[in-house]
Amino acid sequence: MDFWIINHYAVPPEFYSGTRHFDLAKGLIENYNSKVLIFASNFSHFSFKYFIEIDNKLSFKYIKKNYDGVDFLFFNVPSYKGNNIFRFFNMLFFSLSVYLNSLKISKEEFVPDVIIGSSVHLFAALSAYFIAKRLKKMYKKDIKFVFEERDLWPQYLYHFLERTKNPFKKIILIIFFKILYLIQQFLYKNSDKLIFLQKKGLENAKKYQNKSMFLFQIYRKLNYNLDGYIDQEFEEIRKKYRYLFCFAGGITVSYAIKEIVLAFKYLDNNKFGFVMFGGGDYLEEILKTIEENNIQNVFYLGFKKKELIRNYYLKKADFLVIPCSFEIKIDFSSNKLIDYLEQRKPIIVVGYNLLDILNEIGFIIEDKDPQTIAYKLVEIVNIDSEVIKDRVNKGYEYLVNELEYRVAAKKLYEFIKS
Repeated sequence: MDFWIINHYAVPPEFYSGTRHFDLAKGLIENYNSKVLIFASNFSHFSFKYFIEIDNKLSFKYIKKNYDGVDFLFFNVPSYKGNNIFRFFNMLFFSLSVYLNSLKISKEEFVPDVIIGSSVHLFAALSAYFIAKRLKKMYKKDIKFVFEERDLWPQYLYHFLERTKNPFKKIILIIFFKILYLIQQFLYKNSDKLIFLQKKGLENAKKYQNKSMFLFQIYRKLNYNLDGYIDQEFEEIRKKYRYLFCFAGGITVSYAIKEIVLAFKYLDNNKFGFVMFGGGDYLEEILKTIEENNIQNVFYLGFKKKELIRNYYLKKADFLVIPCSFEIKIDFSSNKLIDYLEQRKPIIVVGYNLLDILNEIGFIIEDKDPQTIAYKLVEIVNIDSEVIKDRVNKGYEYLVNELEYRVAAKKLYEFIKS
């Protein structure tokens, strides 16, 4: 089987973000000699910058690039910053561009047997559905449409709705929420197969359980030559603290990042330090919180390449932090968990944890009060080292036995084939 994977935010390993579909493509190519083409945009939601230049004006152009045997098509999209109407336009533009170019691409590249339409946003998946329908009719070929729901967007949007006080914005969000919900249900119904990265997704689509599967994040071991890379600022922070905590990922309003930052205000300034990498729509608020509360032991070190995160910064930390939500009980599809498990370091979840395995391999803090979080962090660092070692080892076994990219590709291939 040959695959098209349509994911607005897909990237190869050299760019900062999740590489789920790159790794999955590698597994499909190596296991089955499949042809795989990944459709993505040329603009990063995390840095709000173009990582590939295609055209200096708005156009439906795209460019093809190959990374370690995996082909990407990057589509030119409009820029934006934050969650606003410009991001919405960016989503629609990408989805439309992919659809308009699909026939041309099928002639230039290959006609797929399977088209995977992947969220975060549902418009890209909807576009994938219509592309599958279009090509099926054009080539008189049975082309399967697979809907992969990485994040439960309608449910997350409802969380923002509850927080919004402006009545006009509330009405707009209600309309948007209803549209997304209808699209979600349409995709559930009209897909040949459904893939979820969250157990909650399986529950939402339980009447379609005969065509659903759970396929969490995907791991592929990478060996990088860092050429003696040293970050002097980070090294100074590392030397100062007995216990260094680290978070690398999206800094968004949905997660308990602010509570964690405030917790460090109550911890010993000379023993406990916290470093953050990444970006997102909540970054300015977090930096403001650090400044206003004069928190001396929390540091934001910006964006770093994935190879540096995985092979330098995380390796030097003592504890790795995953912020979850306190306000919406939806489990997460965490790219960062893969990077964390690889390090064989203790993982701390702050917020509602709905990923069962983390109860066995991590340490959970389900309390919103920063002082209580600080108290629990002190408790965790003082846990018997054998207990910590046992959980860390279990986590690594889970990573290599369940999440390894060839294992994941085999699960996916057999599921679609069945």
